[in-house]
Amino acid sequence: MRRIVTCSVFIAAFCLFSLSSIYASENTSSPIAAREDHSVTSTHRTSISESKRLSNHYTDVATIIITPANPTMYIGQTITFTAEGRDKNGNPVPILDPNWEGDGSSGTITPIPGSNPPQCTYTATNEGNGYVICYEGPPPQGGVNGSTDIKVNAGSYLARIEVSPSNVSLQVGQTQQFTATGYDQDNNVYQVDPIWSADGDSMGSDGSFKAKNVGDFTVTAADTQWNISGNAYVHVDPATSVSFTHETPGGFALYQNFPNPFNPETTISFSLPSRQKVILKLYDMTGKEISTLIDDEFPGGTHSFRFLGSDLASGVYLYKITMGNYTATRKFILLR
Repeated sequence: MRRIVTCSVFIAAFCLFSLSSIYASENTSSPIAAREDHSVTSTHRTSISESKRLSNHYTDVATIIITPANPTMYIGQTITFTAEGRDKNGNPVPILDPNWEGDGSSGTITPIPGSNPPQCTYTATNEGNGYVICYEGPPPQGGVNGSTDIKVNAGSYLARIEVSPSNVSLQVGQTQQFTATGYDQDNNVYQVDPIWSADGDSMGSDGSFKAKNVGDFTVTAADTQWNISGNAYVHVDPATSVSFTHETPGGFALYQNFPNPFNPETTISFSLPSRQKVILKLYDMTGKEISTLIDDEFPGGTHSFRFLGSDLASGVYLYKITMGNYTATRKFILLR
């Protein structure tokens, strides 16, 4: 009996020693192994944190809108596309990690670095159908994207608009007629029906600019179909060039300018018997109106107008005055 108990105690002690050795072996490793294991865990945690941050941001962007939408392009034409993010309520949200993708069979796409909102250019190279896509984040991890289809045709397109005159100086009360000419990619004249606007003063739908305020202004002729525009620049001085030279009312008269010929300044005088609206216009020798020099009311008497021809080419011009039922026309010569 004693032998059996002694043997049982021995076996139990042996088993306990074996288990202790195994446990110690499993929990004892080199310092390098411990650092390596810690490094892997730390990297794994960073990846999870970064993924969570990006995931939270991506969920802010519910839709992406690309403009212009579904454009028709022509070979050689370049369009700039803009991507705008919207949340689930339709409110604007930034796209922090934009990634552009385009169809390479009909054109080439070039992202614009640092643009905000994100932009890219697409240059049409071949006739056919293409597309542009903007992802929030690298595809397909970002998930949310916006796209637009592109149709590329062969043929001409509006490449630029030139506004004439390109620079002009006016005085308050004067009117300038502007014209717009379109050109295609081969520099051929292209028919345009522009929308006129100006960043100040009065701009007519026919391209006429009425100077009402002193300052510098930009006149724009825009074609909305092609999203192309051209500009001209206007400097307006105070209307100090019209002055009384005689206050005694007389009859209607338009006098010859002096000096004549001139370069670049001359004086035009006129008389009227009583307060009247006076319109003085400048024409070329074909009868085409160049500008309105005066469009205002004046009291009876003789008045002088200082004309500056710095924006005109050398040549013979006509100036015509209208005062009530009275009209008269004279010529002057500008010599450079």
